[in-house]
Amino acid sequence: MLNLDVVEVKNLIYICNNVTILNRLDREYIVVKKKTPKKLPEKLSNVLKVIKECIKKNSYVFCEHALDRVIERGIDIPTVLKILQTGYEEKKKDRFDLISKVWRYAIRGKAVEVLEEVRELDIRIIVVIEEDGMVIITVMHVLEDNYE
Repeated sequence: MLNLDVVEVKNLIYICNNVTILNRLDREYIVVKKKTPKKLPEKLSNVLKVIKECIKKNSYVFCEHALDRVIERGIDIPTVLKILQTGYEEKKKDRFDLISKVWRYAIRGKAVEVLEEVRELDIRIIVVIEEDGMVIITVMHVLEDNYE
């Protein structure tokens, strides 16, 4: 058997030296070599400008999940659009989606909610920029204990 360092995390096991054990079955291991990582497509350097242009041209859409989250979290659509226009890119939260092969950009901003009292909300919005516009993927409140 190979003499490699192994670190177990739940049911998945990761091995160094460009080899991964995918699963453990009664002390037998399924070993799969990792493919050499390909270079990811470059991120947009001007994503905030592109987002503003998409909103100005009305070339954006809320996916069903984003609409569900807007309703669930009590954030209205004009607030989402305002944050997209005035917020900042949270670069450390940007992710490349390996399935759909696109960058997901995290935009963060503040909004004021006036109900019985005035309070400031911290909101993160995840978007994808496509050739014909922007897709709003999800909308969430940012809490101190929110590790997403």
